[in-house]
Amino acid sequence: KGGDFLYRWGNPQNYDRGTDADRILGSQHSVNWIDADYPGEGNLVIFNNLQFGNNSAIIEISTPNDFDGNYNLNNLEPYGPESWDWMFYEPSTLIPQIIQSGAHRLENGNTFITTFSDAKMIEVSMDGDVILEYSPTQNSVINRAQKYAEDYLLPNTGDLNNDNDTDILDVILLIEIIIEEEAYNLLADINSDQIIDILDIVLLVNRILN
Repeated sequence: KGGDFLYRWGNPQNYDRGTDADRILGSQHSVNWIDADYPGEGNLVIFNNLQFGNNSAIIEISTPNDFDGNYNLNNLEPYGPESWDWMFYEPSTLIPQIIQSGAHRLENGNTFITTFSDAKMIEVSMDGDVILEYSPTQNSVINRAQKYAEDYLLPNTGDLNNDNDTDILDVILLIEIIIEEEAYNLLADINSDQIIDILDIVLLVNRILN
């Protein structure tokens, strides 16, 4: 609450706990936490524009965070960790980026990367294999992008009470819709056949049981 730094990493000479030889980060961008339940949850993913000279790399680190908002700092040592947990470094794929660019961990464990100056979107596995590489435009740039599932914009069929969960309460509501012959409800049409009937109840129950 007083405005003090809670955590620093990548250049400990900034707070008098190292030298230039200890510096890892240079002109970094898009530092973000990995979401809960994703591989590496709670770690940080960093797009580092100046890795090993003027090359770019994606770095993942686990911070010394006790998850109560406290970061451990021992004696005269700099904040940990001493090195990264994971890195994607492929100069032929990640050309040097002067500004922008970013990286985000996906739910499947892959990492989605945007490179600004050559307008590319790249998905790489934890083994460093390039799964996807896409350049949507020519002679353009992309500041930063994220990848969404194919059904991201589709309604969450079955969640009739909009509580972000599909359970017996939704089955009861679906039965009421059918009995009362209510107006068509897209969320209740589980099999997308434009009819709300017993088949939708069966599918919804199976979904819950599975």
